[in-house]
Amino acid sequence: MGILGFLCLPGVAGVGAIAFGIAARKDIAQSDGRRSGLALANAAIATGAASMALAAIALAATIALVARPRSHLRPAPAPPPTAVLPAPPAPASGTASVPSPGFSRGVRTARLGTIYLVDLGPDVASLEDELDTQRRRAKQEGRKLLLWVSRDGCPPCNGVAASLRDHRVQQALSDTLVVRVDARDYQVDLEALGIPTQFVPGFCLLGTDNRPVDCVHGGEWDDDVPGNIAPVLERFVRGTYAKRRYPWQTLPDANATPI
Repeated sequence: MGILGFLCLPGVAGVGAIAFGIAARKDIAQSDGRRSGLALANAAIATGAASMALAAIALAATIALVARPRSHLRPAPAPPPTAVLPAPPAPASGTASVPSPGFSRGVRTARLGTIYLVDLGPDVASLEDELDTQRRRAKQEGRKLLLWVSRDGCPPCNGVAASLRDHRVQQALSDTLVVRVDARDYQVDLEALGIPTQFVPGFCLLGTDNRPVDCVHGGEWDDDVPGNIAPVLERFVRGTYAKRRYPWQTLPDANATPI
């Protein structure tokens, strides 16, 4: 019975082993030496007690497990959605245009992790003067000025905006001051500075005269996701982006006199 308490009848067989062992010891003690088997009786009591102890531990563990709160088994709550700065869809024909949060009227600066993003709304008096102001600010902060030419309702532009908080894009643009403009608000001003507007999203590094010294656009990557965008912008900003799908050529100065 003591052995069965370990093998297949925990608790029940242990009780039987102890009861029979005690009865055997009593019978042996009263036999005046005529009966043997004291060692076997003691072994029965010991194995029965051990099997009962193990059964009690197992029962206690089972009760504790059943009574344990199940909060650890619930799925973790979904993290809050990452804030992005997409431009809203273009207004339908005949409706009034409403400034979006990304393209507020005037000048709006936002810090997105390591990225400083400046949006120039349609009411800026002079694009060139504002670029001068932002260049001075970038120089004071030890950053490069990166001009981002976007367009309201442009899906690839929204893809770039949605990628700004990704750690790879954060690293790529960590040393820049990004100035975003809507190509339709500043079409004439941008063309006068030789900044291309036919492909968006476009990115330009500007010289001290506000004319571009290098430009790339979204055609340099495939899907508008951080894993594609970050490597291109990082090498572009650092001046190491040599092999390109669309090599950039300086546009002629709009104020120059043709020969």
